[in-house]
Amino acid sequence: MADTRDDILAVAIELFTEQGYEATSLRQISERLGFSKAALYYHFKSKEDILRAALEPMIVYINGFVDRTEDVDSLEAWWITIEGVIDWIFDHYALFGLMERNRKVVRLMAEHSEEFQSHDRLHERIDEILSDPKIDTEDRLRMMLAFGAVGGIDDFGTGLLASEPPEELRARTKVIIRELLRV
Repeated sequence: MADTRDDILAVAIELFTEQGYEATSLRQISERLGFSKAALYYHFKSKEDILRAALEPMIVYINGFVDRTEDVDSLEAWWITIEGVIDWIFDHYALFGLMERNRKVVRLMAEHSEEFQSHDRLHERIDEILSDPKIDTEDRLRMMLAFGAVGGIDDFGTGLLASEPPEELRARTKVIIRELLRV
């Protein structure tokens, strides 16, 4: 049962990324999987439910990220946190292509959903860390720039992610961010 749900999500992510969310029908998703729309409805009530389920790993990760920043008080601690973000991004880079292709729909969904408020908590937590006067100003600046660079993958990196070997990009990203943080 879980395999069918995962298959639906994989095909939907692929089609939403290729054609766009609005141009993709439930019929196209079900046909690509080789079963009826009724079988699709057994797992998801609507196309929006499919999109929500596809984006759920990101929401779960963001919520966990906020918790993982509780002990961040140095560049080294920040690096450990950022390294986890880099790994997560490269493990889920298909989601970033989905979001890039469907930015308007994802933004509208986020505006009308409590689930997406985790993104606001993320920003609040990072602001707290970067405002901590116990951390040297230059270190906080490096932390901000490192997080911005990694976060930029979402906004600017989908083409690069699609055109280069992901494991090579993951390794290079880690080297560059470590250099930026000087750890």
